[in-house]
Amino acid sequence: MKTIDSALKTVEEKWLQTLFTHCKEIFSQTCLPSHDETHHYRVWLFAKQLIRELGQANYTFDANQVEKIILAIFFHDTGLSVQPGAEHGKFSRTFAEDFFDRSSQKPIDDLDEVLTVIEKHDDKEYADTFAEQPVSPDGLFPVVNASDDLDAFGITGIYRYAEIYLLRGIQGKDLAIQVLDNSANRFQHFFNTYGFLKRFAEQQRIRFQILQKFYHDLVLQHKTGNVSQSTGPSAVIHQIEQCILKKKLPLEQVCKEVENGSNDPYVLDFFRLLGDEVGDAIVILRGSPSDNGQTIVMQ
Repeated sequence: MKTIDSALKTVEEKWLQTLFTHCKEIFSQTCLPSHDETHHYRVWLFAKQLIRELGQANYTFDANQVEKIILAIFFHDTGLSVQPGAEHGKFSRTFAEDFFDRSSQKPIDDLDEVLTVIEKHDDKEYADTFAEQPVSPDGLFPVVNASDDLDAFGITGIYRYAEIYLLRGIQGKDLAIQVLDNSANRFQHFFNTYGFLKRFAEQQRIRFQILQKFYHDLVLQHKTGNVSQSTGPSAVIHQIEQCILKKKLPLEQVCKEVENGSNDPYVLDFFRLLGDEVGDAIVILRGSPSDNGQTIVMQ
């Protein structure tokens, strides 16, 4: 574990601030809080957890492996800034290629592997993207893919799914059904690969169940005709659509606006938990002008 922690520290010191800032710049003209630089940072935090859990299970990671993981993660969804559809991976790859062409940092070994993982990361059918390679829990694609999937669970996952699916024109009962199917596929694939990490896998199962209950309840609202803009899951979806997709408010402002504008306990609890969960993952502090007023505080 000491070697893994050392590799994580070395790679973060080399890349984290640069990648976070570059990712933020890419999304600066796009209102997509569910998949912006904060999403990429949360995915990195899940990757760190996963790497450490694998270390406890006697898998080893050196700095080169960790470096490939952080680079793939911080570019994987950048293509959503210009293409919100499922084919965004190829645009993400283009952003990464442009970055490496202009970067003063020494190119890493196996850059082509990193670029391929960036492009193919959103294969949520898990359709043998790297079938020619034996599936290993410590491989680049499994770690990046699983870490991305883990950010789709819990309260944050509820919000993320709603925002991106609404943006793609999917609404109501269809939205809920597609989320239930997609998220179940994600969790099953995660569990098939990492279920042997029993404590960690159980933590993620709980987060998956939170997501599933919300969208099961949304289906029930539609089946019973009890769709409301003032209470329950449908009201939460309505707030996300109005505040983010239409008003284009930043997420922290959405949570405050709901707190000041709603008196429904369900809606208030959801956005309070969302604010807490996102805030626990990343803390942005006012910094010096040299870092554009932002400093990452690592967990």
